[in-house]
Amino acid sequence: MVKNTFTFIGILTVLFLSFSVASAASLSISNIVIPTSVKDNQTSFQITFNLENSGVEADINWSDSVLTQGVGNFSFSHNQINADQTLSIVSTITIPTGQTGNIAGTIWADPSGAGSSKNVTFTVPITKASIPPIDYNFCEINGKIGDLKIRDVTFTNNGAGEDEDWFLLDGVDIEVEVENTHSTDNVKNVLVTIMVLDENDNDVTKDFEFDKEEISLNTIKDGDSKIATFKISEIPADLEAGRYKVYIKAYSDNDEDTQCTAEAATKYLSEGLYQKIDVTRENDPAVILKDKVLIVSASCGDKNVELPLSIYNLGSDKEQKVLVTLRNSVLGINEKIVIDDLRAGKRKEIVFFLDIPKELSKNAYGLDIRTFYDYDDKEDELLETSYSENSQDDLDKDYSARLEILSCTSPAPSVTANLNSIAEMGTNLIVKATITNNGEDNDFIISASEFESWANLISITPQSTSIKAGEYSEVLITLSPTTSGSQAFKIDTIVDGEKYSQSVSVQISEKPSVFSDINNATLYIIAGIVAVLILIFLVLIIRVSRSSTKTQF
Repeated sequence: MVKNTFTFIGILTVLFLSFSVASAASLSISNIVIPTSVKDNQTSFQITFNLENSGVEADINWSDSVLTQGVGNFSFSHNQINADQTLSIVSTITIPTGQTGNIAGTIWADPSGAGSSKNVTFTVPITKASIPPIDYNFCEINGKIGDLKIRDVTFTNNGAGEDEDWFLLDGVDIEVEVENTHSTDNVKNVLVTIMVLDENDNDVTKDFEFDKEEISLNTIKDGDSKIATFKISEIPADLEAGRYKVYIKAYSDNDEDTQCTAEAATKYLSEGLYQKIDVTRENDPAVILKDKVLIVSASCGDKNVELPLSIYNLGSDKEQKVLVTLRNSVLGINEKIVIDDLRAGKRKEIVFFLDIPKELSKNAYGLDIRTFYDYDDKEDELLETSYSENSQDDLDKDYSARLEILSCTSPAPSVTANLNSIAEMGTNLIVKATITNNGEDNDFIISASEFESWANLISITPQSTSIKAGEYSEVLITLSPTTSGSQAFKIDTIVDGEKYSQSVSVQISEKPSVFSDINNATLYIIAGIVAVLILIFLVLIIRVSRSSTKTQF
Protein backbone atom coordinates (compact mmCIF):
# COMPACT_ATOMS: atom_id res chain seq x y z
CA MET A 1 0.00 0.00 0.00
CA VAL A 2 2.76 2.40 0.97
CA LYS A 3 4.70 1.28 -2.10
CA ASN A 4 1.79 2.16 -4.41
CA THR A 5 1.43 5.50 -2.70
CA PHE A 6 5.08 6.40 -3.39
CA THR A 7 4.70 5.21 -6.95
CA PHE A 8 1.71 7.44 -7.49
CA ILE A 9 3.48 10.43 -5.96
CA GLY A 10 6.47 9.82 -8.18
CA ILE A 11 4.31 9.75 -11.29
CA LEU A 12 2.66 13.03 -10.25
CA THR A 13 6.08 14.58 -9.64
CA VAL A 14 7.33 13.56 -13.09
CA LEU A 15 4.16 14.87 -14.70
CA PHE A 16 4.51 18.16 -12.82
CA LEU A 17 8.13 18.56 -13.78
CA SER A 18 7.28 17.71 -17.40
CA PHE A 19 4.52 20.26 -17.40
CA SER A 20 6.82 22.89 -15.91
CA VAL A 21 9.47 22.26 -18.54
CA ALA A 22 6.86 22.28 -21.33
CA SER A 23 5.43 25.51 -19.95
CA ALA A 24 8.76 27.32 -20.26
CA ALA A 25 9.20 29.64 -23.22
CA SER A 26 12.16 29.13 -25.52
CA LEU A 27 12.86 32.57 -27.07
CA SER A 28 15.24 33.69 -29.80
CA ILE A 29 15.82 37.03 -31.56
CA SER A 30 16.79 37.10 -35.24
CA ASN A 31 16.82 39.19 -38.42
CA ILE A 32 17.69 42.38 -36.58
CA VAL A 33 17.76 45.50 -38.80
CA ILE A 34 19.31 48.55 -37.14
CA PRO A 35 20.47 51.69 -39.01
CA THR A 36 24.23 52.07 -39.31
CA SER A 37 23.91 55.73 -38.27
CA VAL A 38 21.40 58.55 -37.82
CA LYS A 39 21.65 62.27 -38.61
CA ASP A 40 21.70 64.86 -35.86
CA ASN A 41 18.60 66.43 -37.39
CA GLN A 42 16.54 63.24 -37.07
CA THR A 43 14.05 62.84 -34.24
CA SER A 44 13.57 59.06 -34.44
CA PHE A 45 14.59 55.86 -36.21
CA GLN A 46 13.26 52.31 -36.54
CA ILE A 47 14.49 48.90 -35.45
CA THR A 48 12.98 45.68 -36.79
CA PHE A 49 13.57 42.07 -35.69
CA ASN A 50 11.88 38.68 -35.36
CA LEU A 51 11.04 37.18 -31.93
CA GLU A 52 10.48 33.41 -32.00
CA ASN A 53 8.99 31.17 -29.27
CA SER A 54 9.79 27.52 -29.82
CA GLY A 55 8.12 26.56 -26.50
CA VAL A 56 4.50 26.67 -25.34
CA GLU A 57 2.38 29.78 -24.90
CA ALA A 58 3.97 32.46 -22.73
CA ASP A 59 3.63 36.17 -22.00
CA ILE A 60 6.55 38.40 -23.00
CA ASN A 61 7.08 41.57 -20.95
CA TRP A 62 9.16 44.57 -22.04
CA SER A 63 10.57 46.70 -19.24
CA ASP A 64 10.39 50.48 -19.49
CA SER A 65 13.59 52.52 -19.32
CA VAL A 66 15.10 55.73 -20.69
CA LEU A 67 17.60 55.70 -23.54
CA THR A 68 21.01 56.89 -22.43
CA GLN A 69 24.35 57.33 -24.10
CA GLY A 70 25.38 54.09 -22.44
CA VAL A 71 23.51 50.81 -22.58
CA GLY A 72 19.87 51.26 -21.66
CA ASN A 73 16.53 49.64 -22.32
CA PHE A 74 13.54 50.66 -24.41
CA SER A 75 9.99 49.40 -24.15
CA PHE A 76 7.31 47.79 -26.27
CA SER A 77 3.71 47.29 -25.36
CA HIS A 78 2.77 43.99 -23.68
CA ASN A 79 2.86 41.19 -26.25
CA GLN A 80 1.39 37.72 -26.26
CA ILE A 81 3.40 35.07 -28.12
CA ASN A 82 2.13 31.53 -28.71
CA ALA A 83 3.96 28.25 -28.96
CA ASP A 84 5.94 27.87 -32.19
CA GLN A 85 5.07 31.45 -33.15
CA THR A 86 7.31 34.17 -34.65
CA LEU A 87 6.49 37.85 -34.20
CA SER A 88 7.83 40.49 -36.62
CA ILE A 89 8.40 43.54 -34.46
CA VAL A 90 8.89 47.10 -35.69
CA SER A 91 9.73 49.76 -33.14
CA THR A 92 10.17 53.50 -33.64
CA ILE A 93 12.87 54.80 -31.32
CA THR A 94 12.61 58.46 -30.30
CA ILE A 95 15.95 60.26 -30.11
CA PRO A 96 16.18 62.40 -26.94
CA THR A 97 16.52 66.12 -27.60
CA GLY A 98 20.15 67.19 -27.66
CA GLN A 99 21.43 63.63 -27.83
CA THR A 100 24.98 63.46 -29.25
CA GLY A 101 27.55 60.75 -29.80
CA ASN A 102 25.73 57.41 -29.91
CA ILE A 103 22.28 56.00 -29.30
CA ALA A 104 22.71 52.78 -27.31
CA GLY A 105 20.16 50.31 -25.98
CA THR A 106 19.13 46.71 -25.44
CA ILE A 107 16.49 44.57 -27.08
CA TRP A 108 15.22 42.64 -24.01
CA ALA A 109 12.73 39.78 -24.17
CA ASP A 110 11.71 38.71 -20.66
CA PRO A 111 9.05 35.93 -20.48
CA SER A 112 6.61 36.24 -17.59
CA GLY A 113 6.48 32.48 -17.23
CA ALA A 114 9.32 30.10 -16.56
CA GLY A 115 12.30 30.61 -18.84
CA SER A 116 15.22 32.92 -19.34
CA SER A 117 15.27 36.40 -20.87
CA LYS A 118 16.90 37.12 -24.22
CA ASN A 119 18.56 40.42 -25.05
CA VAL A 120 20.71 42.03 -27.76
CA THR A 121 22.57 45.29 -27.25
CA PHE A 122 23.09 47.84 -30.03
CA THR A 123 24.84 51.16 -30.71
CA VAL A 124 23.84 53.64 -33.42
CA PRO A 125 26.27 56.53 -34.12
CA ILE A 126 24.89 60.06 -34.56
CA THR A 127 26.42 61.89 -37.52
CA LYS A 128 26.12 65.52 -38.51
CA ALA A 129 23.61 66.36 -41.24
CA SER A 130 24.93 68.49 -44.10
CA ILE A 131 22.07 70.98 -43.76
CA PRO A 132 18.87 71.30 -41.74
CA PRO A 133 15.86 69.20 -42.81
CA ILE A 134 13.48 69.88 -45.66
CA ASP A 135 11.95 73.02 -44.14
CA TYR A 136 15.32 74.69 -44.63
CA ASN A 137 14.83 78.15 -46.16
CA PHE A 138 18.21 78.51 -47.91
CA CYS A 139 18.50 82.19 -46.93
CA GLU A 140 20.80 83.34 -44.12
CA ILE A 141 17.75 84.57 -42.24
CA ASN A 142 14.84 82.11 -42.38
CA GLY A 143 11.87 83.42 -44.26
CA LYS A 144 11.63 85.80 -47.19
CA ILE A 145 13.07 89.23 -46.55
CA GLY A 146 13.25 92.29 -48.79
CA ASP A 147 11.83 93.04 -52.23
CA LEU A 148 12.98 90.09 -54.33
CA LYS A 149 10.44 87.53 -55.45
CA ILE A 150 10.80 84.25 -57.35
CA ARG A 151 8.07 84.97 -59.84
CA ASP A 152 8.34 81.84 -61.98
CA VAL A 153 10.37 78.62 -62.24
CA THR A 154 10.23 76.42 -65.34
CA PHE A 155 11.83 72.97 -65.61
CA THR A 156 12.37 71.84 -69.22
CA ASN A 157 13.64 68.36 -70.01
CA ASN A 158 15.21 68.33 -73.48
CA GLY A 159 15.78 64.57 -73.39
CA ALA A 160 13.66 61.43 -73.15
CA GLY A 161 12.28 62.01 -69.65
CA GLU A 162 9.64 64.33 -68.23
CA ASP A 163 10.24 67.83 -66.87
CA GLU A 164 10.32 66.53 -63.30
CA ASP A 165 11.31 62.91 -64.00
CA TRP A 166 14.81 62.75 -65.44
CA PHE A 167 16.62 59.91 -67.18
CA LEU A 168 20.36 59.57 -67.39
CA LEU A 169 21.84 61.68 -70.22
CA ASP A 170 18.79 63.96 -70.43
CA GLY A 171 19.58 67.64 -70.98
CA VAL A 172 17.69 69.92 -68.59
CA ASP A 173 17.11 73.69 -68.42
CA ILE A 174 15.84 75.40 -65.26
CA GLU A 175 14.58 78.91 -65.91
CA VAL A 176 14.12 81.20 -62.89
CA GLU A 177 12.41 84.58 -63.17
CA VAL A 178 13.25 86.98 -60.33
CA GLU A 179 11.21 90.14 -59.76
CA ASN A 180 11.95 93.34 -57.81
CA THR A 181 8.59 94.14 -56.20
CA HIS A 182 9.64 97.55 -54.85
CA SER A 183 7.87 100.46 -56.51
CA THR A 184 10.77 102.92 -56.45
CA ASP A 185 14.08 101.28 -55.42
CA ASN A 186 16.42 99.09 -57.45
CA VAL A 187 18.03 95.96 -56.05
CA LYS A 188 21.70 95.72 -56.96
CA ASN A 189 24.09 92.78 -57.34
CA VAL A 190 21.33 90.16 -57.58
CA LEU A 191 22.58 86.57 -57.60
CA VAL A 192 20.54 83.42 -58.20
CA THR A 193 21.87 80.18 -56.70
CA ILE A 194 20.74 76.59 -57.19
CA MET A 195 21.27 73.67 -54.81
CA VAL A 196 20.27 70.01 -55.07
CA LEU A 197 19.90 67.70 -52.07
CA ASP A 198 19.53 63.94 -52.06
CA GLU A 199 17.08 61.92 -49.97
CA ASN A 200 19.36 62.23 -46.94
CA ASP A 201 19.66 66.01 -47.31
CA ASN A 202 23.24 65.83 -48.57
CA ASP A 203 24.31 68.59 -50.94
CA VAL A 204 24.88 66.85 -54.30
CA THR A 205 24.68 69.90 -56.57
CA LYS A 206 28.09 69.24 -58.13
CA ASP A 207 27.03 65.71 -59.07
CA PHE A 208 24.58 67.20 -61.59
CA GLU A 209 27.28 69.14 -63.46
CA PHE A 210 25.43 72.42 -63.93
CA ASP A 211 27.12 74.84 -66.32
CA LYS A 212 26.81 77.40 -63.49
CA GLU A 213 25.58 76.97 -59.93
CA GLU A 214 25.23 80.73 -59.43
CA ILE A 215 24.15 83.33 -61.99
CA SER A 216 24.43 87.12 -61.71
CA LEU A 217 21.47 89.24 -62.78
CA ASN A 218 23.25 92.47 -61.82
CA THR A 219 20.71 95.20 -60.99
CA ILE A 220 16.95 94.62 -61.20
CA LYS A 221 15.08 97.91 -61.51
CA ASP A 222 11.95 98.60 -59.49
CA GLY A 223 8.97 96.70 -60.87
CA ASP A 224 11.13 94.77 -63.36
CA SER A 225 12.17 91.13 -63.54
CA LYS A 226 15.07 89.17 -65.02
CA ILE A 227 15.61 85.52 -65.90
CA ALA A 228 18.45 83.20 -64.89
CA THR A 229 18.75 79.89 -66.76
CA PHE A 230 20.61 76.96 -65.20
CA LYS A 231 21.67 74.27 -67.68
CA ILE A 232 22.59 70.60 -67.33
CA SER A 233 24.00 69.44 -70.67
CA GLU A 234 23.34 65.83 -69.66
CA ILE A 235 22.34 64.05 -66.46
CA PRO A 236 25.59 62.23 -65.53
CA ALA A 237 25.62 58.52 -66.33
CA ASP A 238 26.95 57.68 -62.85
CA LEU A 239 24.27 59.58 -60.94
CA GLU A 240 22.39 57.53 -58.36
CA ALA A 241 18.71 56.93 -59.01
CA GLY A 242 16.27 58.35 -56.48
CA ARG A 243 14.38 61.45 -55.43
CA TYR A 244 16.13 64.81 -55.24
CA LYS A 245 15.16 68.26 -54.01
CA VAL A 246 16.05 71.37 -56.01
CA TYR A 247 16.36 74.59 -53.98
CA ILE A 248 16.63 78.06 -55.54
CA LYS A 249 17.68 81.29 -53.86
CA ALA A 250 17.72 84.88 -55.13
CA TYR A 251 19.55 87.47 -53.05
CA SER A 252 21.60 90.65 -53.15
CA ASP A 253 25.33 89.96 -52.84
CA ASN A 254 26.76 91.35 -49.57
CA ASP A 255 23.22 92.28 -48.51
CA GLU A 256 21.58 88.87 -48.06
CA ASP A 257 20.34 89.69 -44.59
CA THR A 258 17.95 92.31 -46.06
CA GLN A 259 17.35 91.04 -49.63
CA CYS A 260 16.80 87.30 -50.00
CA THR A 261 14.09 84.89 -51.06
CA ALA A 262 14.18 81.11 -51.41
CA GLU A 263 10.53 80.26 -51.91
CA ALA A 264 7.96 80.34 -54.67
CA ALA A 265 4.31 79.46 -55.06
CA THR A 266 3.70 75.70 -55.22
CA LYS A 267 2.62 76.06 -58.85
CA TYR A 268 6.25 76.93 -59.57
CA LEU A 269 7.98 74.71 -56.99
CA SER A 270 6.10 71.60 -55.92
CA GLU A 271 6.91 72.10 -52.24
CA GLY A 272 7.17 75.89 -52.23
CA LEU A 273 10.73 75.82 -50.89
CA TYR A 274 11.99 73.19 -53.32
CA GLN A 275 11.08 71.09 -56.35
CA LYS A 276 10.91 67.30 -56.13
CA ILE A 277 12.79 65.56 -58.96
CA ASP A 278 12.97 61.82 -59.65
CA VAL A 279 16.03 60.42 -61.42
CA THR A 280 15.60 57.02 -63.08
CA ARG A 281 18.34 54.74 -64.39
CA GLU A 282 18.39 51.37 -66.14
CA ASN A 283 18.32 48.36 -63.82
CA ASP A 284 19.70 45.97 -66.45
CA PRO A 285 23.06 46.18 -68.21
CA ALA A 286 22.89 48.81 -70.92
CA VAL A 287 25.59 50.16 -73.24
CA ILE A 288 24.19 52.94 -75.39
CA LEU A 289 24.90 56.03 -77.46
CA LYS A 290 23.77 59.37 -76.14
CA ASP A 291 22.17 60.37 -79.44
CA LYS A 292 20.02 58.06 -81.53
CA VAL A 293 20.83 59.92 -84.77
CA LEU A 294 24.13 61.67 -85.50
CA ILE A 295 25.02 63.70 -88.59
CA VAL A 296 28.34 63.83 -90.42
CA SER A 297 29.00 65.73 -93.66
CA ALA A 298 31.47 64.88 -96.42
CA SER A 299 32.05 65.03 -100.16
CA CYS A 300 32.63 62.21 -102.62
CA GLY A 301 36.18 60.93 -102.51
CA ASP A 302 36.95 62.33 -99.03
CA LYS A 303 39.34 60.26 -96.94
CA ASN A 304 39.40 59.67 -93.15
CA VAL A 305 36.12 61.45 -92.45
CA GLU A 306 35.69 61.44 -88.66
CA LEU A 307 32.56 60.11 -86.96
CA PRO A 308 32.97 60.59 -83.16
CA LEU A 309 30.68 58.63 -80.81
CA SER A 310 30.11 58.74 -77.05
CA ILE A 311 29.47 55.26 -75.60
CA TYR A 312 27.89 55.04 -72.13
CA ASN A 313 27.55 52.18 -69.67
CA LEU A 314 24.26 52.81 -67.88
CA GLY A 315 24.24 49.38 -66.24
CA SER A 316 25.37 48.49 -62.75
CA ASP A 317 28.40 46.37 -63.70
CA LYS A 318 31.69 47.05 -65.46
CA GLU A 319 31.81 45.78 -69.03
CA GLN A 320 35.11 44.03 -69.74
CA LYS A 321 34.74 44.66 -73.45
CA VAL A 322 32.23 46.48 -75.65
CA LEU A 323 32.06 46.00 -79.42
CA VAL A 324 30.72 48.90 -81.51
CA THR A 325 29.88 48.25 -85.18
CA LEU A 326 29.22 50.71 -88.03
CA ARG A 327 27.76 49.50 -91.32
CA ASN A 328 26.43 50.54 -94.73
CA SER A 329 26.49 47.94 -97.51
CA VAL A 330 26.06 50.46 -100.35
CA LEU A 331 29.08 52.48 -99.23
CA GLY A 332 31.06 49.34 -98.44
CA ILE A 333 31.43 50.37 -94.78
CA ASN A 334 31.84 47.61 -92.18
CA GLU A 335 33.87 49.00 -89.27
CA LYS A 336 34.38 47.71 -85.71
CA ILE A 337 35.89 49.21 -82.56
CA VAL A 338 36.43 47.39 -79.24
CA ILE A 339 36.30 49.34 -75.96
CA ASP A 340 38.06 47.85 -72.93
CA ASP A 341 36.90 48.16 -69.30
CA LEU A 342 33.88 50.44 -69.54
CA ARG A 343 32.91 50.96 -65.91
CA ALA A 344 29.34 51.38 -64.69
CA GLY A 345 28.14 54.94 -65.05
CA LYS A 346 31.07 55.95 -67.24
CA ARG A 347 31.53 56.84 -70.90
CA LYS A 348 34.28 56.52 -73.48
CA GLU A 349 34.82 58.43 -76.69
CA ILE A 350 35.59 56.59 -79.93
CA VAL A 351 36.12 57.78 -83.51
CA PHE A 352 35.39 55.93 -86.74
CA PHE A 353 37.37 57.02 -89.82
CA LEU A 354 35.48 56.71 -93.11
CA ASP A 355 36.58 56.75 -96.75
CA ILE A 356 33.81 58.09 -98.98
CA PRO A 357 33.47 56.57 -102.48
CA LYS A 358 34.27 58.85 -105.42
CA GLU A 359 30.93 58.28 -107.12
CA LEU A 360 27.59 58.41 -105.28
CA SER A 361 24.08 58.84 -106.63
CA LYS A 362 22.29 60.00 -103.45
CA ASN A 363 22.59 63.06 -101.20
CA ALA A 364 22.46 61.15 -97.88
CA TYR A 365 23.12 57.67 -96.52
CA GLY A 366 22.27 55.98 -93.22
CA LEU A 367 25.00 54.32 -91.16
CA ASP A 368 23.77 51.59 -88.78
CA ILE A 369 25.39 51.54 -85.32
CA ARG A 370 25.09 48.80 -82.74
CA THR A 371 26.72 48.13 -79.36
CA PHE A 372 27.53 44.59 -78.17
CA TYR A 373 28.30 43.83 -74.49
CA ASP A 374 28.30 41.11 -71.81
CA TYR A 375 31.49 39.65 -73.30
CA ASP A 376 32.55 35.99 -73.09
CA ASP A 377 36.29 36.32 -72.39
CA LYS A 378 37.02 32.99 -74.07
CA GLU A 379 35.93 34.22 -77.51
CA ASP A 380 37.26 36.52 -80.23
CA GLU A 381 36.52 40.12 -79.19
CA LEU A 382 35.73 41.13 -82.81
CA LEU A 383 33.01 38.51 -83.23
CA GLU A 384 29.48 39.67 -82.48
CA THR A 385 28.62 36.17 -81.24
CA SER A 386 31.16 36.65 -78.43
CA TYR A 387 28.70 39.02 -76.70
CA SER A 388 25.48 37.95 -75.01
CA GLU A 389 23.61 41.25 -75.41
CA ASN A 390 23.34 44.11 -77.87
CA SER A 391 21.54 47.44 -78.07
CA GLN A 392 19.09 46.42 -80.79
CA ASP A 393 17.85 43.06 -79.56
CA ASP A 394 18.05 43.64 -75.80
CA LEU A 395 17.40 47.38 -75.45
CA ASP A 396 15.22 47.85 -78.54
CA LYS A 397 17.32 50.87 -79.52
CA ASP A 398 18.20 51.56 -83.15
CA TYR A 399 21.20 53.86 -83.39
CA SER A 400 22.32 55.41 -86.64
CA ALA A 401 24.39 58.18 -88.17
CA ARG A 402 23.38 60.21 -91.20
CA LEU A 403 26.07 60.80 -93.82
CA GLU A 404 25.20 63.93 -95.80
CA ILE A 405 26.97 64.32 -99.16
CA LEU A 406 27.88 67.98 -99.67
CA SER A 407 29.09 67.53 -103.24
CA CYS A 408 29.82 64.63 -105.52
CA THR A 409 31.68 65.48 -108.77
CA SER A 410 31.47 62.83 -111.48
CA PRO A 411 34.76 61.88 -113.21
CA ALA A 412 35.57 64.18 -116.13
CA PRO A 413 34.47 62.79 -119.50
CA SER A 414 37.05 62.17 -122.23
CA VAL A 415 36.65 64.36 -125.35
CA THR A 416 38.45 63.89 -128.68
CA ALA A 417 37.93 65.98 -131.86
CA ASN A 418 38.62 65.41 -135.55
CA LEU A 419 38.03 67.58 -138.66
CA ASN A 420 35.20 66.30 -140.79
CA SER A 421 35.63 68.96 -143.56
CA ILE A 422 38.22 71.26 -145.17
CA ALA A 423 39.30 74.24 -143.06
CA GLU A 424 39.19 77.31 -145.26
CA MET A 425 37.41 80.57 -145.58
CA GLY A 426 34.04 80.37 -147.27
CA THR A 427 33.45 76.73 -146.30
CA ASN A 428 31.64 75.40 -143.21
CA LEU A 429 34.03 73.86 -140.72
CA ILE A 430 32.69 70.53 -139.37
CA VAL A 431 34.31 69.04 -136.26
CA LYS A 432 33.34 65.56 -135.04
CA ALA A 433 33.67 65.26 -131.20
CA THR A 434 33.69 61.88 -129.43
CA ILE A 435 32.56 62.10 -125.74
CA THR A 436 33.29 59.12 -123.48
CA ASN A 437 31.52 58.74 -120.09
CA ASN A 438 34.05 57.75 -117.42
CA GLY A 439 31.47 57.67 -114.62
CA GLU A 440 28.04 56.19 -113.97
CA ASP A 441 25.17 56.36 -116.49
CA ASN A 442 24.41 60.03 -116.94
CA ASP A 443 23.06 62.84 -119.14
CA PHE A 444 25.43 65.23 -120.91
CA ILE A 445 24.88 68.70 -122.38
CA ILE A 446 27.27 69.75 -125.19
CA SER A 447 28.11 73.28 -126.28
CA ALA A 448 30.95 75.30 -127.84
CA SER A 449 32.65 78.49 -126.64
CA GLU A 450 35.46 80.97 -127.39
CA PHE A 451 34.92 80.83 -131.18
CA GLU A 452 33.18 84.19 -131.52
CA SER A 453 36.25 86.15 -132.66
CA TRP A 454 36.89 84.04 -135.77
CA ALA A 455 33.71 82.07 -136.63
CA ASN A 456 29.94 81.84 -136.35
CA LEU A 457 28.22 78.82 -134.82
CA ILE A 458 25.99 77.02 -137.29
CA SER A 459 24.87 73.97 -135.29
CA ILE A 460 25.66 71.35 -132.62
CA THR A 461 24.12 67.94 -133.19
CA PRO A 462 23.02 66.62 -130.71
CA GLN A 463 23.08 69.29 -128.01
CA SER A 464 22.34 66.72 -125.25
CA THR A 465 22.71 62.99 -124.99
CA SER A 466 22.51 60.13 -122.46
CA ILE A 467 25.67 58.05 -122.24
CA LYS A 468 26.00 54.82 -120.30
CA ALA A 469 29.00 54.14 -118.08
CA GLY A 470 32.11 53.45 -120.19
CA GLU A 471 30.40 54.21 -123.49
CA TYR A 472 30.66 57.20 -125.88
CA SER A 473 28.58 59.42 -128.10
CA GLU A 474 29.54 61.41 -131.26
CA VAL A 475 28.62 65.08 -131.71
CA LEU A 476 29.00 67.24 -134.87
CA ILE A 477 29.89 70.91 -134.37
CA THR A 478 29.55 73.14 -137.44
CA LEU A 479 31.21 76.57 -137.61
CA SER A 480 31.45 79.16 -140.37
CA PRO A 481 34.97 80.73 -140.34
CA THR A 482 35.22 84.51 -140.71
CA THR A 483 38.96 84.87 -140.13
CA SER A 484 41.86 82.83 -141.48
CA GLY A 485 44.94 81.70 -139.61
CA SER A 486 45.57 79.58 -136.54
CA GLN A 487 42.36 79.51 -134.46
CA ALA A 488 40.98 77.65 -131.41
CA PHE A 489 37.70 77.01 -129.62
CA LYS A 490 36.39 74.83 -126.74
CA ILE A 491 34.01 71.89 -126.68
CA ASP A 492 32.08 72.10 -123.38
CA THR A 493 30.27 69.23 -121.63
CA ILE A 494 28.07 69.62 -118.57
CA VAL A 495 27.25 66.62 -116.32
CA ASP A 496 25.73 66.73 -112.80
CA GLY A 497 26.03 70.50 -112.91
CA GLU A 498 29.80 70.38 -113.47
CA LYS A 499 31.31 71.88 -116.64
CA TYR A 500 34.30 70.34 -118.42
CA SER A 501 36.05 71.93 -121.41
CA GLN A 502 38.31 70.53 -124.14
CA SER A 503 40.33 72.93 -126.37
CA VAL A 504 40.50 72.33 -130.15
CA SER A 505 42.97 74.09 -132.53
CA VAL A 506 42.45 74.53 -136.28
CA GLN A 507 44.26 76.27 -139.18
CA ILE A 508 41.90 78.25 -141.43
CA SER A 509 43.24 79.04 -144.94
CA GLU A 510 42.36 82.04 -147.20
CA LYS A 511 39.54 81.75 -149.80
CA PRO A 512 41.17 80.22 -153.03
CA SER A 513 41.31 82.13 -156.53
CA VAL A 514 40.07 80.64 -159.82
CA PHE A 515 43.61 79.49 -160.78
CA SER A 516 44.77 78.46 -157.35
CA ASP A 517 44.81 74.77 -158.27
CA ILE A 518 46.37 75.14 -161.86
CA ASN A 519 50.08 74.46 -162.49
CA ASN A 520 52.38 76.78 -164.54
CA ALA A 521 52.32 74.78 -167.84
CA THR A 522 48.57 74.74 -167.88
CA LEU A 523 48.58 78.38 -167.01
CA TYR A 524 50.83 79.19 -170.02
CA ILE A 525 48.56 77.23 -172.37
CA ILE A 526 45.54 79.05 -171.06
CA ALA A 527 47.36 82.35 -171.49
CA GLY A 528 48.27 81.44 -175.10
CA ILE A 529 44.69 80.48 -175.87
CA VAL A 530 43.49 83.72 -174.38
CA ALA A 531 46.05 85.66 -176.47
CA VAL A 532 44.91 83.88 -179.66
CA LEU A 533 41.31 84.58 -178.86
CA ILE A 534 42.09 88.23 -178.33
CA LEU A 535 43.98 88.37 -181.66
CA ILE A 536 41.08 86.77 -183.51
CA PHE A 537 38.73 89.17 -181.81
CA LEU A 538 40.82 92.15 -182.99
CA VAL A 539 41.02 90.83 -186.58
CA LEU A 540 37.28 90.48 -186.74
CA ILE A 541 36.83 94.03 -185.53
CA ILE A 542 39.18 95.34 -188.25
CA ARG A 543 37.37 93.43 -190.97
CA VAL A 544 34.01 94.66 -189.85
CA SER A 545 35.36 98.18 -189.87
CA ARG A 546 36.66 97.88 -193.46
CA SER A 547 33.44 96.42 -194.79
CA SER A 548 31.51 99.31 -193.37
CA THR A 549 33.83 101.82 -195.09
CA LYS A 550 33.45 100.31 -198.58
CA THR A 551 29.71 100.34 -198.46
CA GLN A 552 29.58 103.98 -197.59
CA PHE A 553 31.79 104.87 -200.50
